[in-house]
Amino acid sequence: MYAAYTNRPVPGCTAMYTAQCADVSAAYSRFREDACHMLHVPRTIINIILHGQKRMYDGNAVHHLRAGDIFLIPRDTLLCSEILPGGFESLNLQLPDALVAGLLHAGPAPAGKARTRSLPLQMPRDWDRYTQTLLHCTQTSTALDVAALEDALLALLRQQPEATMVFSMLRAAQPPALGLAIRAVGEHLEELRHLEALAGRSCMSRASLQRHFRQRYQVSPMAWLQEQRLGRAGFLLRTTRLPIREIAYSSGFEDLTHFYRAFRRQFGTTPARWRTT
Repeated sequence: MYAAYTNRPVPGCTAMYTAQCADVSAAYSRFREDACHMLHVPRTIINIILHGQKRMYDGNAVHHLRAGDIFLIPRDTLLCSEILPGGFESLNLQLPDALVAGLLHAGPAPAGKARTRSLPLQMPRDWDRYTQTLLHCTQTSTALDVAALEDALLALLRQQPEATMVFSMLRAAQPPALGLAIRAVGEHLEELRHLEALAGRSCMSRASLQRHFRQRYQVSPMAWLQEQRLGRAGFLLRTTRLPIREIAYSSGFEDLTHFYRAFRRQFGTTPARWRTT
């Protein structure tokens, strides 16, 4: 089951300091040892890696993040986080919808469709200085300067090589229509094998569900579900000693042969080899 992330300590966190202003919050967190979490991220997050390494599993994509990286997580995203040994420190900026809407209004005009997904961002030079400002705010409980934050975020997004795509992706993620569906998948992934079941838990018709999924993810609900199953399986293979069969079934696969084929097609290797790399 995926736990909702709210800028509060998660298992394994040895220190957390926060700063806030209105609905905007920043949190510094430290881990002395490796740790694993399955998270539902209900709000847009900017994750700044200060020290150490971690892997983030977002469906069929796995991101290996290191100190100096910035990771953008759209609202209502399911993620598996694997913090690697050696200690880890990061800053999380949790952004309310109104702030994101303001950034989108000030950004470039919509241009084409972009699939909603988490993705690494390139850190501009001046952002290292702003990171230190955020770190000072969290460790001294100083209120955030929201206007300065908005300016810094807008500059960050505009300076990305694919800035138009990033803004388009955030724009597609803003409508809250799929909130219930994403939460249902986070709570019942292993049980949701049919479109009707997901539509029922999402309180919408099958046609509406399909339309919203294609607008946000550019794929059908069941194709997206398959990606979530494979991502969770890949995460569990690397972070637990559970038998492959048990991981496949607990991730929602009913047939082991189908799981092996789908896994190899997605990740280019077998589950057993994936576990050891």
